[in-house]
Amino acid sequence: MSVDTLLGLPSNMVGYAFLLALLARVTGYTPRTVTGHLNQVHIYESHLKAAELLRSRLLDSPVSRLVFNETTAPRPDPVFLEPCGWFLKTCDHSHYEIQNYHPQEAIPGLVMAV
Repeated sequence: MSVDTLLGLPSNMVGYAFLLALLARVTGYTPRTVTGHLNQVHIYESHLKAAELLRSRLLDSPVSRLVFNETTAPRPDPVFLEPCGWFLKTCDHSHYEIQNYHPQEAIPGLVMAV
């Protein structure tokens, strides 16, 4: 599988971390680290200026954090696997908050290569 560093990798990493947090919530474990193996990682030449801009933004940005609302987020009994599906189906934006997330303007020049 190929990894488009600027367009695909950031959203994939956020998705994996969010899923880890949800599964940890259901099972009662503390989420730790998302580890993966990347293959065919690349940046297109037309994305080099955008990559530099993104890098400069990341260096100046605080780290975002996913926090569950302890009073409203469901916490099913982790003894059974069935609640995992129930939790994933019933969890919505009122059950969590993303702290220190500050969206910035779109980076010009980032066009998906096909």
